[in-house]
Amino acid sequence: MDKLNAERLNLFFGKDRKDLHEMSKSIRDADRILRETFCDWIGEIAIDNKDAGYRLGDNCLFINFNYTNTLLKRFKVKEENEYHIHGEAADKSSIIYGHSTHPQLPESALYQFGGRFRGFYFVEEILYRTDKHVQDNIQGLCMFLAMHGVMPEEIKNVYVLGHSMGIPDIEYFAFLADATRVHNSGEPDDKIDNEGLCPIDELHNRLQYAINYGGDQLNYENLDPKQTEAVERRYSQEQDARNQEFQKMFMKMFGKAKDKTSDKAAKKSATRIDDATWHISCHSDRDKQWAKTFLKKLGCKKVRLYPTIDECLIPFKIS
Repeated sequence: MDKLNAERLNLFFGKDRKDLHEMSKSIRDADRILRETFCDWIGEIAIDNKDAGYRLGDNCLFINFNYTNTLLKRFKVKEENEYHIHGEAADKSSIIYGHSTHPQLPESALYQFGGRFRGFYFVEEILYRTDKHVQDNIQGLCMFLAMHGVMPEEIKNVYVLGHSMGIPDIEYFAFLADATRVHNSGEPDDKIDNEGLCPIDELHNRLQYAINYGGDQLNYENLDPKQTEAVERRYSQEQDARNQEFQKMFMKMFGKAKDKTSDKAAKKSATRIDDATWHISCHSDRDKQWAKTFLKKLGCKKVRLYPTIDECLIPFKIS
């Protein structure tokens, strides 16, 4: 859905009220059809019970990106040790699909202006609805880790099996890389500064972003930095508010589960003195080159690459 071109859609449907209604309906129908088709396809994937011949200990936690129960059936992993970050096939309502290019809320001013501006709003709305909302999912992952009493300083090895580490999921790996390496005191602060900004100028730049970008990734490369920075600032504020809600939810959940997990979660670890080691299975030479380049950019210094998943998992092989 992130390939939608708002300008072309506007020209095709028109700007009258009836035209805009038809445009909105068509976009919603496209989203529904894609979602239903994808979920039906995921639901048809059958995993056999053949033992893969590996045993992954209780000190291992798993982030599953592919919706299936492969780890439970083939690797005998305990269900409570697995986190389906994009949902699972057994529960279609949990499935998350889409892109990761438009996590910010649509601009309500576009809707209020009407005409072609409202058309831009409808595109912004569907882009928001079909975004994976990676940062929200990372909050869920943090809750999963915390409920298992896991602190970043304790993670010594990260295994990436059969994942291309593609663009839509980059933020997940950036989070894990940041959480499992030693940080230098002189590293720059990525905090976004909102002080001294004019609200009118900010709104103007965000509206220009919506109009000029319109879901077209090629247009994104040519946007005025002021526009992208204004959108990033607004998204940062939105995400901060959602993070606070996640924290409240977690504290409520933790209160109910504290009898089982409080000793683990309250445990303190020493400051990390060494980076975690990343173990990556690479399907091709191209995957290998991308993994090396990407992880180097993320600051990962201890990286081991393997040509197959089996070679990556040799330490866990059983006779």
